[in-house]
Amino acid sequence: TFKYENGDYYERDIVWEPSSVKLSIRKKEGSYTSKFKQIKLVLHQFPKTSHSIQVNGKKIKVNLVDGLEESSIANTDKPITIKIVYK
Repeated sequence: TFKYENGDYYERDIVWEPSSVKLSIRKKEGSYTSKFKQIKLVLHQFPKTSHSIQVNGKKIKVNLVDGLEESSIANTDKPITIKIVYK
């Protein structure tokens, strides 16, 4: 699309916070609407200790595929917080 020529854009900052084991996807900026309805989350090389994954404070189901943890989460214009919670 050439909508950027008219000033349309879509921007989201992604920030990893290692001290709190948290990934933040900031709210959308710009007037463009993303065509992507899902975000594929793939985690690898986390310690083998027992943990769960929360998105915006709610535990999500994660599939183990070839040693990787995978899940899909809804792509909204609002901020998304993904947290690894160790037991």
